[in-house]
Amino acid sequence: MLEHRFYGESHPFGDLSRESLRYLNSRQALEDVAQFIDFYDELIHPDTHVSGVPRNQWVVIGGSYGGALSAWFRIKYPHLAAASVASSGVVNCILDFTGFDQQVALAMGTKCANAVRTAVHYMERSLNSESERKALLKNLSLSLSAPLLKALLKQFGADSGMDDGDFMYMIADAGVMAMQYGHYEECCDVMDAAWDEGSDLVDAYAQWLNNWWVPAMNPDGPSGYDRRVLGQVAYYQNAPKVGSLRSSKYVNMEYHHNMCASLFGDDFLTLFDTVTDFLSLSLYALLTLDFLTLFDTVTDFLSLPLYTLLTLDFLTLFDTVADFPVDGTNEHYGAVNTHGSKIVYTNYWQDPWHLASIPQSLSEDQPLLLAGNAAADGQGPDKNGCFNCGHCRDMHAPQDDDPAELTQLRQTVLSYIAEWLA
Repeated sequence: MLEHRFYGESHPFGDLSRESLRYLNSRQALEDVAQFIDFYDELIHPDTHVSGVPRNQWVVIGGSYGGALSAWFRIKYPHLAAASVASSGVVNCILDFTGFDQQVALAMGTKCANAVRTAVHYMERSLNSESERKALLKNLSLSLSAPLLKALLKQFGADSGMDDGDFMYMIADAGVMAMQYGHYEECCDVMDAAWDEGSDLVDAYAQWLNNWWVPAMNPDGPSGYDRRVLGQVAYYQNAPKVGSLRSSKYVNMEYHHNMCASLFGDDFLTLFDTVTDFLSLSLYALLTLDFLTLFDTVTDFLSLPLYTLLTLDFLTLFDTVADFPVDGTNEHYGAVNTHGSKIVYTNYWQDPWHLASIPQSLSEDQPLLLAGNAAADGQGPDKNGCFNCGHCRDMHAPQDDDPAELTQLRQTVLSYIAEWLA
């Protein structure tokens, strides 16, 4: 396993200064892999090594962002990698990623999604309506004069320093993680039962979050789910206009923009000497650029790559979100229409990130293996298929109780690799 630059012990400059972080991007990461292959080939074949012509066949494998890098490496360095496996590879750059929320709702099923929506939207309304606020406080057996947000933060075991937006993002993300990582029952069994019994849905949501999500997915507790974590997301997982599981009032473009501005400020003006220095930046490197002063025109901005889209001043740079130019990344790597070869993409219906991968096989040697599907009655995933197969599931160690569809997917991947290496 090759460690990504700026993670673990791989720090090219020995620091995480903003000046150094200009070199934290996908293009540099791919070049690191290329350099490693060349280095290792010379190490094991010192007498016959030829730079750029490895003696061994290399297969690059990755999951999620690493899955994207895996596919991109085969696309950009086909002479160095014989094949690629992109598990849940997010190769398609999507800025306003409302489809993420919509897929989570499908994975939950009608009943569970309705229960979560009702709980979330009741809390949203209660934060903005005096009558609703008092009703919720009464349900929580608290004084009607108590600050509602403080009461909710306490009930959900969250950091008392959270504001309304952070709290609403946290409770939305709890449900997302259950679906994304293949834990349908932990969330929806509780919410379905509360819906059927007419129980308090806010209390049920807090119950499953504290009893399962906190110890399993966030062991430091929701207090650890602070703005540092929120600043390290790939795409803006905003609320769709219709049927949202999350708060459309709080979880939107303005929220993400303001969150990043409050995190990092607007003092990236000294990070780049020229716009040219900026065009290769990607993952986590662009957290706080003041784009209004960095670029003279929008035209200067058109080549931005994936993950650079974290802190633009959207309210002033563009008239609408639709005007935002994300095509630079997709044009550079190909997005859902790559011209690569010998790349196998694996995805899972229950995982909302599959919407940021390829939607269908691109060619005979760029197949998509999509496992899992919706249940016939619309109540969550099909339990007879790849049930609870979440993000990058094929990269987990095989287990005796793995769904048959997952076992078959792994075998198909191996057959493709064997064919391409033959």
